[in-house]
Amino acid sequence: MNHRVSNRAKTRPPRSILAGYAVAGLCLIPVGWLLLRAFSGGSEPMRMLLRPATLEATWRSLRLVFAVTATALTLGTAAAWLTTRSDLPLRRLWSVLLILPLVFPSYVAAMAFLSATSPNGILGGFGIDFQGFPAAWFLLSIFTAPYAMLTVRAGLQRVDASQQDAARSLGQSPTQAFFQITLPQLRRSLWAGALLIALYTLSDFGAVYLLQEDTLTRQVYGYRNYKPNTAAAYALVLFLLSLVIVFLEPARRPAPARRIRPPAPVALGGWRWPAFGFCMALMLASLALPLITLVQWLLRAITLGEPLLRKPWIIANSLVLSAVAAFLTIVIALVPALLAWHYPGWRTRLVERASYIAYAIPGVVIGFAFMSMSLQFGGWLYQSLAVLVLAFTVHFLPQASSTTGGSLAQIHPNLLDAGRTLGSGRRKVLRTILLPLASPGLLAGAALVFLTCMKELPMTLLLRPTGFDTLATQIWSDTEEGFFSHAALPALLLVGASGFSVWLLLRRSRY
Repeated sequence: MNHRVSNRAKTRPPRSILAGYAVAGLCLIPVGWLLLRAFSGGSEPMRMLLRPATLEATWRSLRLVFAVTATALTLGTAAAWLTTRSDLPLRRLWSVLLILPLVFPSYVAAMAFLSATSPNGILGGFGIDFQGFPAAWFLLSIFTAPYAMLTVRAGLQRVDASQQDAARSLGQSPTQAFFQITLPQLRRSLWAGALLIALYTLSDFGAVYLLQEDTLTRQVYGYRNYKPNTAAAYALVLFLLSLVIVFLEPARRPAPARRIRPPAPVALGGWRWPAFGFCMALMLASLALPLITLVQWLLRAITLGEPLLRKPWIIANSLVLSAVAAFLTIVIALVPALLAWHYPGWRTRLVERASYIAYAIPGVVIGFAFMSMSLQFGGWLYQSLAVLVLAFTVHFLPQASSTTGGSLAQIHPNLLDAGRTLGSGRRKVLRTILLPLASPGLLAGAALVFLTCMKELPMTLLLRPTGFDTLATQIWSDTEEGFFSHAALPALLLVGASGFSVWLLLRRSRY
């Protein structure tokens, strides 16, 4: 919803722009620290970047990114088309079931598959060696396919069926019409899905670590303590690759407003039940098998009388830590969101875009940067909750600012000036008018940040105080030690919390 900006919005932003610059500087701290560390060590960092081991880890990461992106994009596009444009049986049910694998953090999914393929697992009789590149490729592909499905479904809902019908009337088959008419109109959606999948794969730590695939994230975590310069070199490569992926996305242009006629479902004919089998196989691998495995280990723990939650306080730790981080993030996010809303211009856009750079950087890099800074500038900061909360805030700030900005976009900018002309101060107008009107976006942003912090693993592992465990770190330690039954209940609790975030996502979408 576009509004004509007020006369004050056309003028130079007030001193509050300094607060926006402070937020931008906060978000760029990890980037600045990595660059400072890289260029303050003479030629040594450059030599480390060109070492065969660094190039090998970079190649492994890129190979995994390309393979997962291509596979997940294919799976997600097929699932999106089947659930929106075909007469697939139970397609509305599939449109939900094939999105639900988003509830599994990658390390929980890896734990479930490692357990399922172990000698005592439900797939133990098949002799599957689930580790290395093939395992990481398979796992990340099926668990990132929902990102492509979401973006492509949204794109298909914007494609007018009249063009496809015209192609069919000229004798083209449904397949020809899809590849020649529909697919070219999905370029933006495909790019958006590919960007999400590539960034997720490049930044993934838990799955590749457990599956023993030596990517850059695994190397950063492995070298963090006894070879920090080597870890910094790997982290710098990760940062540069993330920027390359982000800037590969073409510039987005607003779609022209037009009336779109929904298409009639395409009859699959003899492919109807093979398509149903495809959806069933994808659902079984990405949703049913992990859930069955977790429940199996939970029941085994109950049968053997093992404690289901050895450290009950980790629930409180996760809730309090995530709540504090969500509150701080939403408060800070108000600064760039309000500036972009009331004072549109290049300076406020600069502040807004700076936060997205930190969001594109893998969490293990953010965690390493804050860990090394806390060691350098003050021993009391090292392994403190303050640094961990600050890292969460920097990394997840765009989740809060995007939803807050979306709510503010529905409010006319002149409202602030109108309130002031009636004798109310800026703070009173903000407190009594703007914040209540923007509360849906604020609450949605806080919920997303809260649930993302609950699942976050690498930053928590690198920055948490000694002895401070959360659901994510408890799952991690139990899985590393092979105590899958001990990790079952924490994993199910975390999956339940993630399920709430996916429910919010589906609620805001048209399904």
